Amino acid sequence: MREGISAIDLAEALDHSDLQHVRVYFDGKSSVVERLDRAAAMTVAPILNLFRGTVRRTPDEAINGANPAKRIRLVPDAAGATLAVRHLGVCGKGEICKLYPPYSCCVCDKYQPFTDSLDLHEQMLDHLLDRRETMRRDPLGMDRIAVQLDEIVYGCAQVVELVRNHGAHAAQ
Repeated sequence: MREGISAIDLAEALDHSDLQHVRVYFDGKSSVVERLDRAAAMTVAPILNLFRGTVRRTPDEAINGANPAKRIRLVPDAAGATLAVRHLGVCGKGEICKLYPPYSCCVCDKYQPFTDSLDLHEQMLDHLLDRRETMRRDPLGMDRIAVQLDEIVYGCAQVVELVRNHGAHAAQ
């Protein structure tokens, strides 16, 4: 649909006998695709089980929690209009990370997300999905790099679910 397929061709591709059912994709201005992509990530993430860190309630519970240099922040692009500095979690690694925080954190065993960071992780997940889609459509061949983001997207989705569950248990 984003690449300009007609409603008739889409109906045929989906084996629909009329245009009534494909019209929702066009009327939704493609938001359906984004919601499906996010839902798929949330469903697949627990199966892949890519997050290997530990959810922490506070920095006091985390390895390196007292070290401000080890705090993981949301990238500015993902923060949107709010520029408040809040932390996703803490890196428990004893040395400088050679990967690409915060993206690589969600699949790292040293990452310790905070239970109060659900909204930040959800922002990061949405940002990663948007970034992956933008790269996928890039005419310069960034689509191959976009595929490499899948692991991080699924790791982030798993962190979202784990943080959501820890927050729910803490509220009880």
